Amino acid sequence: EQWQSLSGGSGSSINYFHPLDGQWHQLWIDAGTSIIDIRGEMKDGSMVLSGNIFYLRNGRRADFRGTWTPLSDGTVHQLFEERDSQGNWQTWFDGYYRPVKGGK
Repeated sequence: EQWQSLSGGSGSSINYFHPLDGQWHQLWIDAGTSIIDIRGEMKDGSMVLSGNIFYLRNGRRADFRGTWTPLSDGTVHQLFEERDSQGNWQTWFDGYYRPVKGGK
């Protein structure tokens, strides 16, 4: 995946199933500021991947998780969360993906 945000940020990610550990993996890298490395599996109808986010500018690392939930209207809800220094999960990204009409 190649992506670009409305504010001009950009990056890429690769998603794959690793047959040796039986988990899905995502490695997500933006334009030089952070790396997300998460893995996991389906849980209660959602894909849940967890691991770490690394902030390259200051060397900080935090627990990180992503949840993808398919909805009945065909959309997918994606929620990324980061654990703060007090141990609480904070929303990092909250979005919905919709199929393109006439798309393949």
